[in-house]
Amino acid sequence: MEVTAGARGFRDLTVLGSGTGLVVPRYWSGFALDGEILLDVPPTAGIHLRRLGIRSEALTSAFVSHLHADHVFGLVFLALEFNIAHSRTTPLDVVAPAGTREHVERLFHLGYPGNEATAEPGFPLGMRFHELDGGLEGVVGDVAYQAIPLKHHLRFLDSFGYRLTRGNRTVSYSGDTAMIPALLELGRGADAFIVECTNQAGSDGDHLDLEAIRTLRGALPASTRILVTHYHDIHQGQLPSGASLVRDFEEIRL
Repeated sequence: MEVTAGARGFRDLTVLGSGTGLVVPRYWSGFALDGEILLDVPPTAGIHLRRLGIRSEALTSAFVSHLHADHVFGLVFLALEFNIAHSRTTPLDVVAPAGTREHVERLFHLGYPGNEATAEPGFPLGMRFHELDGGLEGVVGDVAYQAIPLKHHLRFLDSFGYRLTRGNRTVSYSGDTAMIPALLELGRGADAFIVECTNQAGSDGDHLDLEAIRTLRGALPASTRILVTHYHDIHQGQLPSGASLVRDFEEIRL
């Protein structure tokens, strides 16, 4: 992978939410890198971007790990904003599993019947989809990405983690996954590694738990910051040194 434009690295990470798909005292997990790159798009992403002063027209790309509602439904509301506000001059690049465009189009028309999605000629949702059946590496804008297949409800859907590189900085993001060897590949060499930790203990085979976080911390160098999201009732004192819980609306310098 080669990034052909831009030498600046990632600067900051804004937490749009840190909770799971269940009703917990925090919002659904999602992130904005440098106010322009989304890591998953939970249903509340649009309103939280506005709350945090991030303009939707400033977004350049979104990386979707899998098609569960708490990770992708926000694209529907962004599509509605793009179509009604007409605030974009170029489409949002969406890197996502195969079938995502059809999935979002169906949800858009189900949720807003009678609305024609015509924000951008040739990109009817205001989005340009890069679906991962066509290759697991690429470049969008000045960000090089590598998608790594992970394990989350494997019988029902594809799930990917992402390594994103810009300049001399790399951020990795797990989405939802069980503890498998590919997770170490995903985090190796990253400056920051954002991982889920849905369970306290006794991983259900589709998510990580505290023991998995300890394993990752022990296997990765101290230079890799581990940022923990998608959690229920875990508290900071349960995590190993060098791993941190993220908080809703927190801004983290990278």
